[in-house]
Amino acid sequence: MNQLSDGMELRPLGPELAEALGVLLLALAEAGDDRYFGPHPLTPAYARQLAEKQDRDEYHLLLRHGEALAYGMLRGWEEGFDTPFLGVAVHPAHRGQRLAEIVMRHLHGVAERRRASSVRLKVHDDNGSALALYRRLGYRPIGRAQGQLLMEKPLRPR
Repeated sequence: MNQLSDGMELRPLGPELAEALGVLLLALAEAGDDRYFGPHPLTPAYARQLAEKQDRDEYHLLLRHGEALAYGMLRGWEEGFDTPFLGVAVHPAHRGQRLAEIVMRHLHGVAERRRASSVRLKVHDDNGSALALYRRLGYRPIGRAQGQLLMEKPLRPR
């Protein structure tokens, strides 16, 4: 657990957080965010599956008083990749507070501790606010994948 200011904390996802993640995923679905965030279904049932999953990938929630404000993941290790893909989503009611940046910086630290040399992500070309954040955090374009811009951030020298 990582305590932050304003009563916020970053916690790895576990069974006790399935309901909080389910509420967040539903809010994302209702806002139409599956257009930009689509690594998995945005349902409470899938939240329960993720919360009970125990594998090499990482899933974390940014919480305030038990409410999930944002969600982030590092995926790909379970499939054997050395470079994980990062995904992040913020509850529609809590955007504009730099919460995605907090989660991403935390996940960068997780990836570094797990000896990843870099992290990657995909982003739609028309998602201007996400592109600006990723560039500010040091991500650089490296190509295209599945109709999206593929970006990478070095974490440590190779």
